[in-house]
Amino acid sequence: MDEYNAKNLTITWGGSPVAIVNNAEVKLIPEEKKMDTKTLKAMADRLQELADGAEPMDACDGVCLEIRNTFGQDYLEHAQRLFRNWPEHSGIDEYPVKHPSKKDAKGAYFREDDLWSGEYGAARRRLCGFLAQEIRKEIGDETN
Repeated sequence: MDEYNAKNLTITWGGSPVAIVNNAEVKLIPEEKKMDTKTLKAMADRLQELADGAEPMDACDGVCLEIRNTFGQDYLEHAQRLFRNWPEHSGIDEYPVKHPSKKDAKGAYFREDDLWSGEYGAARRRLCGFLAQEIRKEIGDETN
Protein backbone atom coordinates (compact mmCIF):
# COMPACT_ATOMS: atom_id res chain seq x y z
CA MET A 1 0.00 0.00 0.00
CA ASP A 2 1.31 3.42 -0.93
CA GLU A 3 1.41 6.07 1.78
CA TYR A 4 1.09 9.77 1.32
CA ASN A 5 2.19 12.10 4.06
CA ALA A 6 1.46 15.81 3.86
CA LYS A 7 1.28 18.50 6.48
CA ASN A 8 -1.76 20.05 4.81
CA LEU A 9 -3.84 18.70 1.96
CA THR A 10 -6.65 20.71 0.38
CA ILE A 11 -9.55 18.76 -1.15
CA THR A 12 -11.31 20.48 -4.04
CA TRP A 13 -14.65 19.87 -5.73
CA GLY A 14 -15.49 21.62 -8.98
CA GLY A 15 -12.37 23.74 -8.66
CA SER A 16 -13.31 25.11 -5.23
CA PRO A 17 -11.67 24.03 -1.96
CA VAL A 18 -14.13 22.13 0.24
CA ALA A 19 -11.95 20.63 2.98
CA ILE A 20 -8.49 20.76 4.51
CA VAL A 21 -6.77 17.69 5.91
CA ASN A 22 -4.28 18.73 8.58
CA ASN A 23 -2.41 15.95 10.38
CA ALA A 24 -5.29 13.50 9.76
CA GLU A 25 -7.91 16.01 10.95
CA VAL A 26 -10.47 16.91 8.29
CA LYS A 27 -11.99 20.37 8.44
CA LEU A 28 -14.77 21.33 6.05
CA ILE A 29 -14.42 24.73 4.45
CA PRO A 30 -17.69 26.63 4.47
CA GLU A 31 -18.76 28.24 1.24
CA GLU A 32 -17.33 31.74 1.05
CA LYS A 33 -19.91 34.45 1.59
CA LYS A 34 -19.88 37.80 -0.18
CA MET A 35 -17.97 40.27 1.96
CA ASP A 36 -18.92 43.94 2.16
CA THR A 37 -16.10 46.09 0.75
CA LYS A 38 -16.65 48.86 3.30
CA THR A 39 -16.38 46.37 6.18
CA LEU A 40 -13.30 44.75 4.62
CA LYS A 41 -11.67 48.19 4.39
CA ALA A 42 -12.47 48.88 8.04
CA MET A 43 -11.05 45.47 8.95
CA ALA A 44 -7.85 46.13 6.97
CA ASP A 45 -7.50 49.51 8.69
CA ARG A 46 -7.91 47.94 12.15
CA LEU A 47 -5.47 45.15 11.36
CA GLN A 48 -2.92 47.69 10.13
CA GLU A 49 -3.35 49.67 13.37
CA LEU A 50 -2.60 46.48 15.32
CA ALA A 51 0.39 45.75 13.08
CA ASP A 52 1.67 49.25 13.82
CA GLY A 53 1.45 48.74 17.59
CA ALA A 54 -2.10 49.73 18.58
CA GLU A 55 -3.52 48.03 21.65
CA PRO A 56 -5.88 45.11 21.03
CA MET A 57 -9.32 45.07 22.68
CA ASP A 58 -7.97 42.45 25.10
CA ALA A 59 -4.30 41.45 25.41
CA CYS A 60 -5.43 37.89 26.25
CA ASP A 61 -7.25 37.51 22.92
CA GLY A 62 -5.56 36.80 19.62
CA VAL A 63 -6.21 38.00 16.10
CA CYS A 64 -9.21 35.67 15.59
CA LEU A 65 -11.17 37.04 18.54
CA GLU A 66 -10.20 40.61 17.66
CA ILE A 67 -11.70 40.09 14.18
CA ARG A 68 -14.75 38.09 15.28
CA ASN A 69 -15.69 40.45 18.12
CA THR A 70 -15.34 43.53 15.90
CA PHE A 71 -16.51 42.36 12.48
CA GLY A 72 -18.32 39.04 13.00
CA GLN A 73 -17.88 35.34 12.28
CA ASP A 74 -18.10 35.62 8.48
CA TYR A 75 -15.19 38.07 8.41
CA LEU A 76 -13.18 35.82 10.74
CA GLU A 77 -13.71 32.87 8.38
CA HIS A 78 -12.62 35.06 5.48
CA ALA A 79 -9.46 36.04 7.36
CA GLN A 80 -8.74 32.41 8.23
CA ARG A 81 -8.65 31.60 4.52
CA LEU A 82 -6.02 34.31 4.12
CA PHE A 83 -4.00 33.04 7.13
CA ARG A 84 -2.99 29.99 5.11
CA ASN A 85 -0.93 32.15 2.75
CA TRP A 86 1.07 33.78 5.55
CA PRO A 87 4.64 32.43 5.36
CA GLU A 88 4.79 32.03 9.17
CA HIS A 89 1.43 30.19 9.48
CA SER A 90 1.40 27.52 12.19
CA GLY A 91 -0.70 25.13 10.11
CA ILE A 92 -3.70 25.57 12.42
CA ASP A 93 -6.25 28.16 11.29
CA GLU A 94 -7.64 28.72 14.78
CA TYR A 95 -4.12 29.30 16.19
CA PRO A 96 -2.18 30.71 13.21
CA VAL A 97 0.76 32.21 15.11
CA LYS A 98 3.67 29.93 15.99
CA HIS A 99 5.26 30.47 19.39
CA PRO A 100 8.99 31.24 19.16
CA SER A 101 9.96 28.46 21.59
CA LYS A 102 6.94 26.17 21.99
CA LYS A 103 5.96 23.68 19.29
CA ASP A 104 2.24 23.53 20.10
CA ALA A 105 0.55 26.70 18.72
CA LYS A 106 -2.75 25.95 20.49
CA GLY A 107 -1.12 25.18 23.83
CA ALA A 108 1.11 28.25 23.63
CA TYR A 109 -1.94 30.45 23.02
CA PHE A 110 -3.56 29.35 26.27
CA ARG A 111 -0.37 29.65 28.33
CA GLU A 112 0.35 33.31 27.58
CA ASP A 113 -1.06 36.22 29.59
CA ASP A 114 -0.30 38.84 26.94
CA LEU A 115 -0.49 37.61 23.35
CA TRP A 116 0.59 40.95 21.89
CA SER A 117 3.99 41.56 23.50
CA GLY A 118 7.47 40.15 23.05
CA GLU A 119 8.56 37.99 20.14
CA TYR A 120 5.24 36.08 20.14
CA GLY A 121 3.30 39.35 19.97
CA ALA A 122 5.56 40.65 17.20
CA ALA A 123 4.65 37.60 15.09
CA ARG A 124 0.95 38.27 15.76
CA ARG A 125 1.40 41.87 14.62
CA ARG A 126 3.18 40.67 11.46
CA LEU A 127 0.15 38.49 10.75
CA CYS A 128 -2.09 41.55 11.14
CA GLY A 129 0.07 43.48 8.66
CA PHE A 130 -0.05 40.58 6.22
CA LEU A 131 -3.84 40.32 6.51
CA ALA A 132 -4.30 44.08 6.04
CA GLN A 133 -2.18 43.94 2.87
CA GLU A 134 -4.03 40.89 1.48
CA ILE A 135 -7.45 42.42 2.17
CA ARG A 136 -6.42 45.67 0.48
CA LYS A 137 -5.31 43.70 -2.59
CA GLU A 138 -8.71 41.97 -2.67
CA ILE A 139 -10.68 45.20 -2.56
CA GLY A 140 -8.33 47.12 -4.87
CA ASP A 141 -7.20 49.56 -2.16
CA GLU A 142 -3.43 49.29 -1.93
CA THR A 143 -2.87 52.83 -0.64
CA ASN A 144 -1.30 51.80 2.70
